[in-house]
Amino acid sequence: MPMVGSPGLNWRRPYDDLSYLAMDTPPDVAEGVRGCLTEFGLTYGAFDFGLDTRGMWHVYECNPHGQYAWFPGCITGQITAAIAEQLQHFDRERR
Repeated sequence: MPMVGSPGLNWRRPYDDLSYLAMDTPPDVAEGVRGCLTEFGLTYGAFDFGLDTRGMWHVYECNPHGQYAWFPGCITGQITAAIAEQLQHFDRERR
């Protein structure tokens, strides 16, 4: 059954009709993401979320090799900067 707002089972279609924006992550969701990353020993994970009509967040998956370059530059730039920042400190944190 398609989700509300989705034109079909695959929410990414039709691509030309979609738009994306950066938004703040609720503190409880961010805490859950950090806990998941810690539990699985990950430094990075591309999490897929959906928001229902009440604004509740639902996690679908965490992909440790997830792609994000298909987002607009205003979003990919923030993700790339966060990953680069993490990598700068990665070796020091493991010692």
